Amino acid sequence: MFFLLRKPQLLLSLAPLGLTGLALVLLYTPWLTRHPWLCLFAPGLGFALMVQGTRIVLGGPLEGRDLLLVLVPLLLSNNLLLLSQFPDIDADRAAGRRTLPMHLGCEKTLWVALTQWLLAYGVLLWVLFNGEPGGAALGLLTLPLALRATWLLRREPLRARGLLPALGLNAAVSVATPLLMALGLMVL
Repeated sequence: MFFLLRKPQLLLSLAPLGLTGLALVLLYTPWLTRHPWLCLFAPGLGFALMVQGTRIVLGGPLEGRDLLLVLVPLLLSNNLLLLSQFPDIDADRAAGRRTLPMHLGCEKTLWVALTQWLLAYGVLLWVLFNGEPGGAALGLLTLPLALRATWLLRREPLRARGLLPALGLNAAVSVATPLLMALGLMVL
């Protein structure tokens, strides 16, 4: 609200993002959680909307590279929720949710998570080698954490010994990667 009072012209740029976010919030539990693929992409889309809104407020109109860079936190946010659904399969089923681990099984769902990590890091590699905002490539420093989480999950996707450390690594990747990207964009 503070920014809208100071710059009312932002309302036209922020309104579509805000309305989409509101729709996500209102539809998430009653509808989106009943559709495994929509349930997968809703968290990342919500986070991407916040990132884009912040970009508009702090930096003006969106550019093409903004849409590319927002894919990284979008995909990582998807994985943050996706992997946390593994231990909740029975509880989610009892509550009427239909998540990807239920729909595909844990092994195939791991391939979805791995694909999202590969796409996120692929964007950062593309940024590094194409001279776009190169500082964002600092996010690549978290790649070993994602690889370790993948290794743990491939070995024991539903056993606490592998799952809990993998969930911790996944959370670290989801938080540290955008943070490193932001630092790289500010400093480099």
